[in-house]
Amino acid sequence: MKQIKPLYIWKNGKIEKAIYIFLHINFDNLSDLSTFYYCLKDENQNEITEGNITIDGEDYIKWNGSNDTVYNIVCEKLNIVIVKNYFYE
Repeated sequence: MKQIKPLYIWKNGKIEKAIYIFLHINFDNLSDLSTFYYCLKDENQNEITEGNITIDGEDYIKWNGSNDTVYNIVCEKLNIVIVKNYFYE
């Protein structure tokens, strides 16, 4: 999980502030395509929103299995700015 620059997201009639992103790999064909689950969380680590994102092509090659790199790739695709590592890399 990584701390991110706060994002304000409309959820169930309220504006929630996401400050963490969590990633989990869902699928990897070990060749050129991987799918990750992402979750944006508030200060108490409650889920605000979630989704899936695919890494392929040059991004898959650049990833090379590194946690930091995949967080950077996913956050770039989602226009999210990482502030710092939180629990683990």
